[in-house]
Amino acid sequence: MRIFLFALTFLSLHIGFSQTTVADSTAKAEIDRLYNMVMEGKSFSLVAKIYSEDQASASRGGLYDWTERGTFDVAFEAIVYKLTINEISKPFKTQYGYHIVQVVEREENRIMLRQIMIVPKIER
Repeated sequence: MRIFLFALTFLSLHIGFSQTTVADSTAKAEIDRLYNMVMEGKSFSLVAKIYSEDQASASRGGLYDWTERGTFDVAFEAIVYKLTINEISKPFKTQYGYHIVQVVEREENRIMLRQIMIVPKIER
């Protein structure tokens, strides 16, 4: 019985890991595709409005109005605060998903930005 439960647990963990890996690679491929669209001249705002999965900003073309430092995830801010005005980041990953960010305006401790976000989805 123990061997059966161990095998069942291992199989469940393996299937869960495989689904996560596939979901992650699919999300990465999608954010790369969107990055290429933007780099080829498509409007960042339009791409964000159509494709971004960030419910807080997608309808506004990915826009986050003036936001204080410390509002976003630490990993997100570590990349965003290194960008210059109008610079577009390469795709990067945080615990929330994959992102592409364009800095619109910035001051020392606050920033206005647009983002495109894709969230890995695990289908069951």
